[in-house]
Amino acid sequence: MSPRSSSDRGADKRPTGHSRGFTLLEILVAISIVAIVLTAIYGIFTSVSRAKERLDADGEIYQRVRVIYDRVGRELRGVCPVGGPRQTGVFRTGTEADGTPFLEITTSATAQLGVQQTGIALIRYTLVPDREQPAGKVLYRSEQSALISDEALRATGPMRLAAGIAQMEWRFLVQNQWRSELDASRDGLPLQVELVLTMIDGRGEKLPFRSAFELPDIRWR
Repeated sequence: MSPRSSSDRGADKRPTGHSRGFTLLEILVAISIVAIVLTAIYGIFTSVSRAKERLDADGEIYQRVRVIYDRVGRELRGVCPVGGPRQTGVFRTGTEADGTPFLEITTSATAQLGVQQTGIALIRYTLVPDREQPAGKVLYRSEQSALISDEALRATGPMRLAAGIAQMEWRFLVQNQWRSELDASRDGLPLQVELVLTMIDGRGEKLPFRSAFELPDIRWR
């Protein structure tokens, strides 16, 4: 065999394709691909997180509205006269001096705390501006005994029922006509009462809700 030349021995020492390193261009391409993938994953995670927060906030509003409608419906279905020789009661609505609506009723669906129980209560719902949320209002509910003559015994303070309300509207079905104001001593009891609530969510958007309640068929003076 003839001896190998020096040039042949040098060629054997050159690196093959399997042992060579990455070029700068390949590294930059790989980094770009990883950055794009991470950016996409972060965007998906952020969208899911925001959607969860929005659903949680909306769920809280729906729960708040459900509590209001459950209580109002229960008390409207329990509307009754006070009793005694007069057989009178209270069922009237209107607006306060600042234009906010109110509703007053006598009902047997009482939940008095700290006052003497008598079975029939005078309930008042009113809407007042919210100091913590200038764009919203707060629904207050006050309850007092309808059969105790002593104001010191029957008086109770208003209870904060719900906040974040943009608007509240009462409507009453009387003789197949919807009215925005009513006094049962003059107009009689309505067939149905509709309560429209407009709530404010965490993004400042307004969500409308509507529900109607049938009243018992009773004699009213």
